[in-house]
Amino acid sequence: MTFSIVGRCERTGELGVALASASIAIGNRCPRVRAGVGAVVVQNAAAPDLAVEALDFLQSGLGPTSTLNLLTEGRLHIEYRQLLIVDNEGRTGHFAGDQTEHPHAVCEGSNAVAGGCDLSSVTIPSAMIVAFEQNVDQHLAWRLIRALEAGLSQVSEDHRVHSAALLVAREQKWPHIDLRVDWHQSAPVEVLRGLWDAYRVQADSNVMLACNPGPATGSF
Repeated sequence: MTFSIVGRCERTGELGVALASASIAIGNRCPRVRAGVGAVVVQNAAAPDLAVEALDFLQSGLGPTSTLNLLTEGRLHIEYRQLLIVDNEGRTGHFAGDQTEHPHAVCEGSNAVAGGCDLSSVTIPSAMIVAFEQNVDQHLAWRLIRALEAGLSQVSEDHRVHSAALLVAREQKWPHIDLRVDWHQSAPVEVLRGLWDAYRVQADSNVMLACNPGPATGSF
């Protein structure tokens, strides 16, 4: 089971991804984000190069629909992929090949799309979008984690996720938030929430240290 959401903040233009999975180290393989361009997830059969190619198409000026058309037409093994895309205008797109593990589902919302495969409940993506669309004045990272928590609330007791990840990009060429729980036996989303609560107090300072260090910023 894997479920994810890609989203854009209407206030700041930040772009981000949050996801959770029964598989190990999901944050390394499925999500990619690029400031001012978009956020992409390739799951079910992860393909990081496909996610990077999607971002390149978006950066060239194509929208999510055209990007998906180019990515999927005649592509080897595309029948095993599930893709979610949001661009820097908040436009969304999604694709699921006919070999995507059932049950799979997707839900599009305002500036976001959520989806998953091998789901314990097809209500997971819609619950994620409802949570994301609430409290639009909150930080994008908080909204994405809240969406993960809402999805997790729909997971049946006999299913578990073991890894979770959060990526958010703002202006820099790298994600200024990149948090991962590569493996936890029972509560990776809860651990990810704790990481964000700890990291958020210094997230802006870390960007400052990278872009404009000085004596007052310290070093780490």
